Amino acid sequence: MSKRTADQSNEDELRALKSGQRPQDGQPDDLEFEDEFEDEFESEDEILEAGVDGRPDEEREAEEREAAMDLDQDTFIPGRHKLEAGQTLAPDTSTYEMLHNLEAPWPCLSFDLVKDQLGDNRKSYPQTVYAVAGTQAARGSEKENRIMVMKMSSLGRMDRGEQSESEDESDDEEEQSLEPILETKDIPLNTCTNRIRVHQTPQASSSTPPTTLSAVMTESGDVFIHDVTPHLASFDNPGMTISAQQNKPVSTIRAHKKTEGYAIDWSPLFPAGKL
Repeated sequence: MSKRTADQSNEDELRALKSGQRPQDGQPDDLEFEDEFEDEFESEDEILEAGVDGRPDEEREAEEREAAMDLDQDTFIPGRHKLEAGQTLAPDTSTYEMLHNLEAPWPCLSFDLVKDQLGDNRKSYPQTVYAVAGTQAARGSEKENRIMVMKMSSLGRMDRGEQSESEDESDDEEEQSLEPILETKDIPLNTCTNRIRVHQTPQASSSTPPTTLSAVMTESGDVFIHDVTPHLASFDNPGMTISAQQNKPVSTIRAHKKTEGYAIDWSPLFPAGKL
C-alpha cells in the first residue's frame, strides 16, 4: 500500500471515531461474545434450585437417612427394656390395618367386643365396631365409675400409599375424608371394673335382636350383670332414651364378699348364659 493511501485510511478512521462510529475491522456480523459472568449466574441458579433451605438435596437427604437410623425399631417390652430420657414410644403403623386413638374420661382396665349383625369377615371400609368397657376412676372419685357401651363407626384403614390404579379412586377419597365417630351410653357404677365380658343369647326371631348381657367383676368384690341390649339398640334408633331402670343390674353376685377378682367369663356351653 502506498504512503498516501495509508494516510488517507488513517484519516478516514479518525473521522469515523469523531462521528461516534466504531471500526469493524472486518469482524463478521454473527460473532458471539462470551459473558465472563455467565458461569457465576448459572451457579447461583443451581444453588437456589437445590432445596428450599439453600442446601443441595443430596446433603439434606443424607442427614434425613442418618436421623432415621437413630430410631429403635425393636419392640419395647416393659421390664426388659428401659425408656431413656427424651425417648417416646410410637406404634409401628405398618403392622395395622386400622389404628385409631380413643380417649375415655377414666382409664379402662378391661373391655370386650360385642358381636353385631353386620356380617362376618367384613373387608370393606369404613368399619363399625360395638364394644363395652369399665372405668377405673381415681381414689376419691369412685362414684364417677361407669360401664361404657360404645359404637365406633367410620373407621378407615391405614393409608400406606399402596393403592393400585384399578381401585376405585372416588370411593378411596370418600373413605379418607371421613372422620371416626364415637357414640357412648353410660351405666353408672360406684366401684372400679377389673374385668368385663359380654354374652349374647340366641335370637328368638330374626326380627328381634339377641339379648346382650355384660358381666363386671369389680374392685368391691361384687359381680354385676346388666342387660345392655337397649343401650346398643339406641345407637341405631335416633330419639330412643335409656331409663334409670334399664341402667340397673339384672343380677348381682356377692358370693366373693369383699374379695376382689380379676377373672370372669361366660361359658360357651350354656347358650342362655352362665358365668
